[in-house]
Amino acid sequence: MPRVTSADVARESGVSRTTVSYVLNDKTGVAITEATRRRVQDTAARLGYLPSAAARTLRSGRSDLVLCVLPDWPVGPVIDTLIDHLGTELADRGLSLLVHNARSARPLAELWRAVTPRAVLGLEPFADDEVHAMRRAGIQVVGSALDEDPHPEIFSVPQDGIGRVQVDHLVERGHRVIGYAAPDDERLAAFADRRLAGVAQACERLGLPAPVAETVALDPSSAAAAVGRWRS
Repeated sequence: MPRVTSADVARESGVSRTTVSYVLNDKTGVAITEATRRRVQDTAARLGYLPSAAARTLRSGRSDLVLCVLPDWPVGPVIDTLIDHLGTELADRGLSLLVHNARSARPLAELWRAVTPRAVLGLEPFADDEVHAMRRAGIQVVGSALDEDPHPEIFSVPQDGIGRVQVDHLVERGHRVIGYAAPDDERLAAFADRRLAGVAQACERLGLPAPVAETVALDPSSAAAAVGRWRS
């Protein structure tokens, strides 16, 4: 079925496309009777007219979309909470969140050119040429990294530091032998390897035995089996 356009709304309601534009964009300072305004709105609703996001962006000079690029990670409670929190924060600022999973075959460039977002947020670094292209298009770009990064547009969350904090937390509570459970999902290896390195660094600094590492599946029974092996 063809997409309903403002021309269809104008034809059905018996007014010009300019009048339709004024009504649907709630333009002030123009003389439109309340009856005409209501007729255009009712016609748009009846036909199922949806304004073009790209056209709205051209008129206003800015988009209300923020595109979040999610890497090919397992999606669980942590990612769900992150996306929910991000969506709420953006909504409070009049912005909408669009999540793109990088496991999709659709190229990122094709997507951001189609939706013209105000900003693109990546949960992993972008390629330099991709960053340059988006910035030339007037899009704010924020990437993230698992190691220290001096660039202000990169949000860095050093994973080895998380490992060190975990050891300090356990040692403060009297523990002297550290077990480390690493997920067996290769998509999480970048996190696990860095955190284990931080755990090993902290153990060496504190004069503790090297951590006992176990690879576990992402399910409770596998974790319980690893704990059982440690306790025995």
